[in-house]
Amino acid sequence: MTLYEGLPRAVPEDVGMSTSRLGRITPVMQGYVDNGKIPCALTMIAREGKLVHFEKFGRQDIAAAKPIQFDTIFRLYSMTKPITSIAVMMLYEEGHFQLTTPIAEFVPHFKDMKVYTEDGSAIVDAER
Repeated sequence: MTLYEGLPRAVPEDVGMSTSRLGRITPVMQGYVDNGKIPCALTMIAREGKLVHFEKFGRQDIAAAKPIQFDTIFRLYSMTKPITSIAVMMLYEEGHFQLTTPIAEFVPHFKDMKVYTEDGSAIVDAER
């Protein structure tokens, strides 16, 4: 089962969103594809565990003219950073840690971390 198959669909207004504002996504994403900025895109928005927007645009293989599918697998590359950042901030908002909590509490390897001095002349204990 894919991620979206387990989500019930909802009318956006039923979960505090706007159908007309979500409708703005389609022309923007299609424009990126039509202008050659990206070969394809898949957009999905869920709120309160309910799917309110799910669309696909473009081709996953331009040479073979193969259209993107809802279950197309993407390589994320550096996109893991913003995704991880959002997940971490959600945990922060839920009170699981403070922004001043030392990372060593979660990753013990960082407990006795050393760093170079600002001029790079020596290695010292990390202060923060």
